[in-house]
Amino acid sequence: MAILILVILLLVYDKWGAGIVSGIKYKLADEGTKDQLQIGNSDAKIKIVEYYSYTCEYCRDFENTTKPRIMNDYVSSGAVKYVFRPIDPEFGDAALCANEQGKFLEYHDSLFRNATSIQQAEDLKVLASNVGMDVEKFWECYSSGKYQQLVEGWYNDLMSDFTKYRISSEEQGTPFFLVGSTPIAGAQSYSVFSEAIDKELK
Repeated sequence: MAILILVILLLVYDKWGAGIVSGIKYKLADEGTKDQLQIGNSDAKIKIVEYYSYTCEYCRDFENTTKPRIMNDYVSSGAVKYVFRPIDPEFGDAALCANEQGKFLEYHDSLFRNATSIQQAEDLKVLASNVGMDVEKFWECYSSGKYQQLVEGWYNDLMSDFTKYRISSEEQGTPFFLVGSTPIAGAQSYSVFSEAIDKELK
Protein backbone atom coordinates (compact mmCIF):
# COMPACT_ATOMS: atom_id res chain seq x y z
CA MET A 1 0.00 0.00 0.00
CA ALA A 2 2.83 2.37 0.93
CA ILE A 3 4.55 1.72 -2.40
CA LEU A 4 1.29 2.37 -4.29
CA ILE A 5 0.88 5.71 -2.51
CA LEU A 6 4.50 6.59 -3.30
CA VAL A 7 3.97 5.81 -6.99
CA ILE A 8 0.92 8.08 -7.11
CA LEU A 9 2.83 10.87 -5.38
CA LEU A 10 5.71 10.49 -7.80
CA LEU A 11 3.45 10.74 -10.82
CA VAL A 12 1.92 13.91 -9.44
CA TYR A 13 5.20 15.50 -8.35
CA ASP A 14 6.99 14.72 -11.58
CA LYS A 15 4.46 16.84 -13.45
CA TRP A 16 5.87 19.82 -11.57
CA GLY A 17 9.24 19.15 -13.24
CA ALA A 18 11.72 20.63 -10.79
CA GLY A 19 14.67 20.02 -13.13
CA ILE A 20 16.86 22.66 -11.51
CA VAL A 21 19.83 21.82 -13.72
CA SER A 22 18.07 20.68 -16.88
CA GLY A 23 19.97 21.37 -20.06
CA ILE A 24 23.36 21.60 -18.35
CA LYS A 25 25.86 18.84 -19.05
CA TYR A 26 27.37 16.81 -16.27
CA LYS A 27 29.84 13.99 -16.25
CA LEU A 28 31.03 11.11 -14.14
CA ALA A 29 34.56 11.93 -13.12
CA ASP A 30 37.27 9.30 -13.07
CA GLU A 31 36.46 6.54 -10.63
CA GLY A 32 38.27 6.99 -7.35
CA THR A 33 38.02 10.77 -7.31
CA LYS A 34 35.85 12.69 -4.86
CA ASP A 35 34.16 14.77 -7.54
CA GLN A 36 32.18 11.98 -9.17
CA LEU A 37 29.02 14.11 -9.33
CA GLN A 38 30.25 17.12 -11.24
CA ILE A 39 28.30 19.46 -13.49
CA GLY A 40 29.43 22.20 -15.83
CA ASN A 41 32.77 23.01 -17.44
CA SER A 42 35.39 20.70 -15.96
CA ASP A 43 38.04 23.33 -16.75
CA ALA A 44 36.16 26.15 -15.02
CA LYS A 45 38.28 28.45 -12.86
CA ILE A 46 35.99 28.16 -9.84
CA LYS A 47 34.58 25.04 -8.22
CA ILE A 48 31.59 25.07 -5.89
CA VAL A 49 31.29 22.07 -3.60
CA GLU A 50 27.94 21.50 -1.93
CA TYR A 51 27.55 19.13 1.02
CA TYR A 52 23.88 18.38 1.50
CA SER A 53 21.24 15.93 2.69
CA TYR A 54 18.14 14.95 0.73
CA THR A 55 16.07 15.09 3.92
CA CYS A 56 17.29 18.56 4.91
CA GLU A 57 14.59 21.24 4.63
CA TYR A 58 17.15 24.01 4.18
CA CYS A 59 18.86 22.04 1.41
CA ARG A 60 15.54 21.62 -0.36
CA ASP A 61 14.80 25.34 -0.07
CA PHE A 62 18.19 26.17 -1.56
CA GLU A 63 17.57 23.64 -4.33
CA ASN A 64 14.35 25.36 -5.34
CA THR A 65 15.36 29.00 -5.00
CA THR A 66 19.04 29.96 -5.09
CA LYS A 67 20.65 27.05 -6.94
CA PRO A 68 18.76 27.56 -10.24
CA ARG A 69 20.07 31.13 -10.43
CA ILE A 70 23.65 29.98 -9.78
CA MET A 71 23.28 27.32 -12.45
CA ASN A 72 21.88 29.80 -14.95
CA ASP A 73 24.27 32.68 -14.28
CA TYR A 74 27.54 30.89 -13.59
CA VAL A 75 27.51 27.17 -14.40
CA SER A 76 25.81 27.30 -17.79
CA SER A 77 28.21 30.06 -18.85
CA GLY A 78 31.21 27.85 -18.09
CA ALA A 79 32.60 30.09 -15.37
CA VAL A 80 31.89 27.65 -12.54
CA LYS A 81 31.76 23.90 -12.11
CA TYR A 82 29.45 22.49 -9.46
CA VAL A 83 30.16 19.42 -7.35
CA PHE A 84 27.41 17.56 -5.49
CA ARG A 85 28.32 15.68 -2.30
CA PRO A 86 25.25 14.09 -0.69
CA ILE A 87 26.14 12.81 2.76
CA ASP A 88 23.07 10.62 3.39
CA PRO A 89 24.38 7.02 3.49
CA GLU A 90 21.42 5.43 1.68
CA PHE A 91 20.38 8.28 -0.60
CA GLY A 92 23.93 9.21 -1.53
CA ASP A 93 24.63 5.62 -2.58
CA ALA A 94 21.41 5.56 -4.62
CA ALA A 95 22.25 8.85 -6.37
CA LEU A 96 25.66 7.51 -7.39
CA CYS A 97 24.08 4.33 -8.72
CA ALA A 98 21.66 6.45 -10.73
CA ASN A 99 24.65 8.33 -12.09
CA GLU A 100 26.00 5.08 -13.53
CA GLN A 101 23.00 5.04 -15.85
CA GLY A 102 23.21 8.74 -16.71
CA LYS A 103 20.19 9.50 -14.53
CA PHE A 104 21.73 11.40 -11.64
CA LEU A 105 19.96 14.70 -12.27
CA GLU A 106 16.54 13.08 -12.65
CA TYR A 107 17.03 10.91 -9.58
CA HIS A 108 18.47 13.82 -7.62
CA ASP A 109 15.35 15.89 -8.28
CA SER A 110 13.08 12.96 -7.44
CA LEU A 111 14.89 12.27 -4.18
CA PHE A 112 14.48 15.86 -3.06
CA ARG A 113 10.78 15.77 -3.80
CA ASN A 114 10.15 12.41 -2.16
CA ALA A 115 12.86 11.66 0.44
CA THR A 116 10.56 12.23 3.40
CA SER A 117 8.06 9.72 1.95
CA ILE A 118 10.60 6.90 1.58
CA GLN A 119 10.23 4.39 4.39
CA GLN A 120 12.25 1.43 3.14
CA ALA A 121 15.04 0.68 0.69
CA GLU A 122 12.60 -0.96 -1.71
CA ASP A 123 10.99 2.45 -2.25
CA LEU A 124 14.19 3.57 -3.96
CA LYS A 125 13.36 1.11 -6.74
CA VAL A 126 10.13 2.98 -7.40
CA LEU A 127 12.04 6.20 -7.95
CA ALA A 128 14.52 4.38 -10.20
CA SER A 129 11.72 3.00 -12.34
CA ASN A 130 9.97 6.34 -12.45
CA VAL A 131 12.97 8.11 -13.99
CA GLY A 132 13.51 5.38 -16.57
CA MET A 133 16.37 3.40 -15.09
CA ASP A 134 17.13 -0.28 -15.48
CA VAL A 135 15.86 -1.22 -12.02
CA GLU A 136 17.78 -4.51 -11.81
CA LYS A 137 21.09 -2.83 -12.56
CA PHE A 138 20.27 -0.03 -10.15
CA TRP A 139 19.44 -2.48 -7.36
CA GLU A 140 22.54 -4.57 -8.02
CA CYS A 141 24.66 -1.43 -7.67
CA TYR A 142 22.84 -0.19 -4.58
CA SER A 143 22.81 -3.56 -2.80
CA SER A 144 26.53 -4.03 -3.34
CA GLY A 145 27.35 -0.95 -1.24
CA LYS A 146 30.05 -0.02 -3.75
CA TYR A 147 29.73 3.71 -3.03
CA GLN A 148 29.36 3.49 0.73
CA GLN A 149 33.00 4.39 1.37
CA LEU A 150 32.85 7.37 -0.98
CA VAL A 151 29.74 8.82 0.70
CA GLU A 152 31.23 8.24 4.14
CA GLY A 153 34.34 10.05 2.92
CA TRP A 154 32.24 13.05 1.91
CA TYR A 155 30.78 13.18 5.41
CA ASN A 156 34.26 13.02 6.92
CA ASP A 157 35.42 15.77 4.56
CA LEU A 158 32.52 17.93 5.72
CA MET A 159 33.55 17.46 9.35
CA SER A 160 37.14 18.30 8.44
CA ASP A 161 36.07 21.43 6.58
CA PHE A 162 34.07 22.60 9.59
CA THR A 163 37.30 22.43 11.56
CA LYS A 164 39.51 23.85 8.81
CA TYR A 165 37.33 26.91 8.28
CA ARG A 166 36.51 27.32 11.98
CA ILE A 167 32.75 26.96 11.51
CA SER A 168 31.01 27.42 14.85
CA SER A 169 28.93 24.57 16.25
CA GLU A 170 25.79 26.65 15.74
CA GLU A 171 26.52 26.90 12.00
CA GLN A 172 27.58 23.31 11.45
CA GLY A 173 25.01 21.55 9.33
CA THR A 174 23.75 21.22 5.79
CA PRO A 175 23.88 22.68 3.30
CA PHE A 176 27.51 23.73 3.49
CA PHE A 177 29.47 25.11 0.56
CA LEU A 178 32.98 25.81 -0.57
CA VAL A 179 32.99 28.48 -3.27
CA GLY A 180 36.59 28.17 -4.35
CA SER A 181 38.33 28.83 -1.04
CA THR A 182 35.37 30.68 0.47
CA PRO A 183 33.17 28.73 2.93
CA ILE A 184 29.44 29.45 3.10
CA ALA A 185 27.37 27.87 5.86
CA GLY A 186 23.64 27.46 5.35
CA ALA A 187 21.15 28.20 2.59
CA GLN A 188 22.24 31.79 2.09
CA SER A 189 20.76 34.23 -0.42
CA TYR A 190 21.81 34.44 -4.05
CA SER A 191 23.62 37.72 -3.38
CA VAL A 192 25.91 36.01 -0.85
CA PHE A 193 26.89 33.40 -3.42
CA SER A 194 27.28 35.83 -6.33
CA GLU A 195 29.51 38.07 -4.22
CA ALA A 196 31.70 35.09 -3.25
CA ILE A 197 31.85 33.77 -6.83
CA ASP A 198 32.69 37.16 -8.33
CA LYS A 199 35.41 37.67 -5.74
CA GLU A 200 36.94 34.27 -6.51
CA LEU A 201 36.75 34.89 -10.26
CA LYS A 202 38.76 38.10 -9.86
